[in-house]
Amino acid sequence: MISLDLLYYIVGILFLVFGILSFSNQAKDIKSRISGGVFWISYSFTFLLAGVLPHFVMGCIVILLALIAGFNLLKPAKIEVSKEEKEYFRSCQKAWIRSSLCSSVRTGSRSCFPGSKLCRRSADTRRKYPDCPGSADK
Repeated sequence: MISLDLLYYIVGILFLVFGILSFSNQAKDIKSRISGGVFWISYSFTFLLAGVLPHFVMGCIVILLALIAGFNLLKPAKIEVSKEEKEYFRSCQKAWIRSSLCSSVRTGSRSCFPGSKLCRRSADTRRKYPDCPGSADK
């Protein structure tokens, strides 16, 4: 059985990795890198060193976290996505929604007919993008 302390250590190590990656992220400006790195590393200290640090130091770390978040200094990096990727993800999203709607109607009320527009569009998208997440549903 996993103890609660082990879970805290795992989460603390994960947040420490987030902090290191935030410092090394070249896609962000220097202000966002430093504030994000300080936030995640400080947050990891609250998990990793909770039993060791005095309450005053822990309170100061919590105030630091609140200040960083309160002044909106913690921002995600911008990810550039091409038009082809946007189209692919949008069609996969539509295929997933259609297939889940069609299967829920099929299992719920058994009234989704194979010739309906909803099912036909889903099948067309499965043929066009066979590796979409919703394309496995037939």
